[in-house]
Amino acid sequence: MTYAEMADDVRNFIDEVLPQQIGGFSKVHLLGHSMGGKTAMRVALMDDSDVRLKSLIVEDIAPKAYNFSESFSRIIEAMKSTDLTCDRVKIEQQLATTITDRMTRLFLLTNLVSTDQRTYSWRLNLDSIECHIREISDSSGIENKGMYNGRCLFVSGGISKYVTPNDHSLILKHFPNTQFSVIPNAAHWVHAEKPYEFTDVITKFVLSVEEPEAGERNEKCEDK
Repeated sequence: MTYAEMADDVRNFIDEVLPQQIGGFSKVHLLGHSMGGKTAMRVALMDDSDVRLKSLIVEDIAPKAYNFSESFSRIIEAMKSTDLTCDRVKIEQQLATTITDRMTRLFLLTNLVSTDQRTYSWRLNLDSIECHIREISDSSGIENKGMYNGRCLFVSGGISKYVTPNDHSLILKHFPNTQFSVIPNAAHWVHAEKPYEFTDVITKFVLSVEEPEAGERNEKCEDK
């Protein structure tokens, strides 16, 4: 489960699966959050990315390594040791003894599925994730991958520590046509914590790519 493999999966979905579903090929605006953002960056840095991408949108992550292996390992261990014969409320209570952030717990619980035996199971391959923790925390291997010159938007949370102004030069090194947006009072889960503000920023950016003149008119109206 490497970033290169996940990026290939996304490329295959855009090139092969999506055209079958919508009745033809269309370039896309690719958006990824956190680990998905690193994967999206890998897709954008592919040599032929201009044939499939209209723009790149990255939520609260930078193209660098993070020292989160230990904390991620604790989360995986908590999930693996949880008694899944309980109801969802009690399962969350068990997770809360190790995972104090409720937003993280709620995200993890989206991967909880019921079984025929009226118990629950994790839809994730926790053993595989545990084996690849260091790779997940890594920079995604884009150091020598050149640059993507298409339009980019990097959205970060105002109280998140994942992306800071110090990261901007590294981001611009690989994605020189980048617009930065910081949403106040949002942590790492920007889309979940500030959904309206997040959607507004994304919508305006996509419109500016699709209809540059309309985007300019909207900005002028806001300035007034």
